[in-house]
Amino acid sequence: MVVAATREAFQSPHSDLNIDNGIITLATTTQGSGGDLVIATETLRLNQSTLSASANSDGDAGRIDITATTATLLNKTVITSDTTGNGVGGDILIRANTLDIFSEAAISSSATGLSDAGDVSLIVSDTLQIVRGTIQTTSALSGGGSINIQTLNRIRIDESIISASANGVTASSGGGNISIDPELFTLRQSQIVAQANAGTGGNIDLVANNFVADTETLISASSQRGIDGTVEIESPNQAVNPISAELNTGFQELPEFVSNNCTPSALQNRSYLIVDNMNPVRRNPADYLPAPTLDVSAAAYTNNKASMGKLLTTPGC
Repeated sequence: MVVAATREAFQSPHSDLNIDNGIITLATTTQGSGGDLVIATETLRLNQSTLSASANSDGDAGRIDITATTATLLNKTVITSDTTGNGVGGDILIRANTLDIFSEAAISSSATGLSDAGDVSLIVSDTLQIVRGTIQTTSALSGGGSINIQTLNRIRIDESIISASANGVTASSGGGNISIDPELFTLRQSQIVAQANAGTGGNIDLVANNFVADTETLISASSQRGIDGTVEIESPNQAVNPISAELNTGFQELPEFVSNNCTPSALQNRSYLIVDNMNPVRRNPADYLPAPTLDVSAAAYTNNKASMGKLLTTPGC
């Protein structure tokens, strides 16, 4: 399905809207603003499809407004609002109870002219999942648009990118801000970046009661020639690369360990950690290490050799 128009609205609040390999585009080539694309439906499913609102002259790009109970973007589906002239990039707003962005699907607002890119807002009342997907705002010669994500329950971001970048060459061309506010926030092998070229880097504000991210996730607010932005993570429970496992055995009882510390049959398959005082008072690193006092008598040598042999051949000691 291909639709080309200056203004379009789809109203189906009690039915489903499924689009496979389709294109809905609103474009303007004059100085006027581009049309708006408004969709209201119970269930929205986009597979390998494109929704776009663009301005190819000096007018502003149109906005995209989607309201659905359940929304799913699959397989390189793109929702984009862009401008190639001096107009501002259009805003994108998606409201849903659950929103899934999978398999290289993307939501993007861009500007290749002198004006800023538009904003992207996702308001999800339950769960947002982004798996190998992209949410971005970009500008070639100006400031970046902001990204605002509000979720009451959970956000899962896996192998995905959330980016607000500005490639403008003036100090006023700052990077867009990124704000994300869920209850539970999990990140794996993903990027959240707010970048600028000459202007100030955008600010990243992450607020969650539980924040979990692995070590391969990048969160950065930077500027190549300007002042870096700030990254603030507000969460009482934070974890980086969390790995946990329930132990199937308890701690060793001390009396048993002391009384049977050299019993081969009982302790053969157990390991122990023994903490010893190894001269805690450190000297100058350049000094020689002191050698312990040795008893070089023949009797002492024999006793030491016998003790060492016992330690080496007796399990559990």
